[in-house]
Amino acid sequence: MKGVFFLANAAGWLAIVIWLGPTIRGVAGAMMFSLFLLIASIDLRSRLIPNMLVAAVLLAGAIYHFIVGDLSLASRLTGMGAGFLVLFSAAVLSRGGVGGGDVKLLSAIGFWLGMPGVIYALFIAAAGGSIAGMALLAAGKKKKNDSIAFGPFLALGFIIVFLTGAHAG
Repeated sequence: MKGVFFLANAAGWLAIVIWLGPTIRGVAGAMMFSLFLLIASIDLRSRLIPNMLVAAVLLAGAIYHFIVGDLSLASRLTGMGAGFLVLFSAAVLSRGGVGGGDVKLLSAIGFWLGMPGVIYALFIAAAGGSIAGMALLAAGKKKKNDSIAFGPFLALGFIIVFLTGAHAG
């Protein structure tokens, strides 16, 4: 399993650096790819997203935006609040179908991507999670009320939105 993780990480770094070049955004994207790959693998394995890794996402976002300054603080704080409120509401309404780690992670993603980037990332995550859930149902691997790890799909949403620049307007 470690070999697959390292291979995926190396392939991700290579693709990002080829696509974006050795720019600040490219290096940040590659580093965030590694962090989100770790978050996704832990969530898939244990159904937990460690607070320390969510804090690392938030800290990395603060450092990145301090250096680059491509989003206003208001946009980042609004994205953070929106990410928190949307998934917190879903967690309350689903009575545990959405975990606290997912709520905190989308909040940190919102700080990185601001508004409307966090909404784009959530849409991608929801679409990916829905497709995966339907595939698992069709394959008989999950039942109707079973949950799936959502962290990998939040990671996918972040990576797509950040690397395409959709968060910057």
